[in-house]
Amino acid sequence: MGVPMTRFLRRCLTGCTVLLGAAFLGQGAQAAPAFVVSNSGNLLLVVNGASGPDFDIVPEGKNGFKITGLGTNPLVAAGDDLGVSFFVATFRGPAPTSINSPPGPGFVPFAFPILGASGTLAGAAGASLGETIVGQIPPTAPNPGPVFTTGFSISGPGSDSVIFPVGVPFLSILKDINGTGGQVDFVIQSFTVAVPEPASLALLGAGLLGLAGLRRRARQG
Repeated sequence: MGVPMTRFLRRCLTGCTVLLGAAFLGQGAQAAPAFVVSNSGNLLLVVNGASGPDFDIVPEGKNGFKITGLGTNPLVAAGDDLGVSFFVATFRGPAPTSINSPPGPGFVPFAFPILGASGTLAGAAGASLGETIVGQIPPTAPNPGPVFTTGFSISGPGSDSVIFPVGVPFLSILKDINGTGGQVDFVIQSFTVAVPEPASLALLGAGLLGLAGLRRRARQG
C-alpha cells in the first residue's frame, strides 16, 4: 500500500529548516498549486508558505518551474513584494496525481542528486530577486539536516546560477521577489539534476553482466 501524498509531504516538511517558511506560513493569500511536477518527471516542487500577491507555478523546460501572476497580471506589481518558500525533491517512477493520492507502485523519492540551480527574473530594471537555498539530507533519513546553504540575487531583468558543493536530492528554498523599484513579470527557477542517461544505464548493465560471466568462467576453471 502506498503512502498518501499528504503523509509523505508532511514527513518532508517536518525535516525542513526553521529558516524556511517560518516568516511566511499563514500570511497572505496563496493561489499557487500545492505541488508541481517538472516536465522531466524527476522533480517535485511543493509550496509550503507565501506572503504577498496571488501567484501560479507551472513547469518550464525540462527541470524548471515558472512563477507567474494570475491570468495576465504581472507576478509582482510595482511597489509590491512576494515571499515564497518551497522545497524541491527528486523522485523516480510514476508522478503523483494529487495531494491526497498515494504515489503509484515504483515511486521512489529522493532518487537523484540536484547539482545546481539558476534563476531568471523578467521585469523592470528596479525589480530584484533574492534567494536562499538550503541543501538537505532527505527529511525521512535517520539524521536529516542541512548540508550547505547558498543562494544568489538578481537586480533588474537578468539571471544568475549556483553550483552546489555537493549534490543532494532535497532543497529548501526561500525567495524574496521584490517589486519595490518596478514590476516583476515572472521568475523562472531551473535545476540541474543528475539523472543517468539510458545509454549509461545500458553500459552499466552490460558491464555487470560481463563481470558475472567472468566469475562463472573463473569458477568453472
